[in-house]
Amino acid sequence: MKQSLSDLLLQWVKRCNLPVGRISKQAAIPKQTLFNWLGGRMPRWHPQLPTDLARLSATLGLTPGEADELLLAAGCICAVDTPYLKDPTMKNLTAPRGWFRAGSHPKQYDMGLDPSVCCNEMATALVRSCSNTSDGFGTLMQSCKTGAFADTRVRFSAMTRTQGVDEWAGLWLRIDGPIQGESLNFDNMQDRALRGTSGWQRHSVTLDVPKETTKLAFGVLLSGQGSVWIADVHMETVGLDVPTTNLKLDEPNIPEAPVNLAFTDKPGHHGEGRE
Repeated sequence: MKQSLSDLLLQWVKRCNLPVGRISKQAAIPKQTLFNWLGGRMPRWHPQLPTDLARLSATLGLTPGEADELLLAAGCICAVDTPYLKDPTMKNLTAPRGWFRAGSHPKQYDMGLDPSVCCNEMATALVRSCSNTSDGFGTLMQSCKTGAFADTRVRFSAMTRTQGVDEWAGLWLRIDGPIQGESLNFDNMQDRALRGTSGWQRHSVTLDVPKETTKLAFGVLLSGQGSVWIADVHMETVGLDVPTTNLKLDEPNIPEAPVNLAFTDKPGHHGEGRE
């Protein structure tokens, strides 16, 4: 049975024999955040969460396998590189060749080909909830080497359809570099999530693939109750005129240097305070 995040952290904090305050300082994670995690609160996803957890893993002296276990327990999508379910079928659904089931709580979801649904006569794959509880997410995914995508901009797209999604669903793409547990670029559509019930529509995520990239990981995820289908999946290079959807980009409105340190510019001047 998979251990909770708090159980794992309590075990590893005790093993490393360091006070929480020192762990907080070395990992650059607020002390109260660590206390919350130790007390059973799950972290909320944000683009820097995988990097925070990688620093925490290093501070606690975790092995690569334990670091992956930490990412999984935290419900972080960057932890889904291992097929945790060995059975090729679940609830009469068969995983497409090259794809596998993963996620923070994959057993709460049925995933695989859906022979009962087509999209313009094309085969579809399905992720649907099969549990009354929604502790995390499930994803049907695959990963591949960088290959011809190195030093390009790539777009991962698919036709999608949803039914009764009460939390959120989305396509996701992660660009992995040489450092264990740290992604270079990432997008899971959480800022434009699929919810409720919708007909077939094409959605996409677009990311840059730096030269140092070692692997691409991608798929479709569902968090909560409901169903999401995908079909007509494409991975293609695109020109620089196609904007990226990278969640790890800095906020575009951050100034290049400190401004108005003497408080002489009032709201409404030099663009401040304007809508």
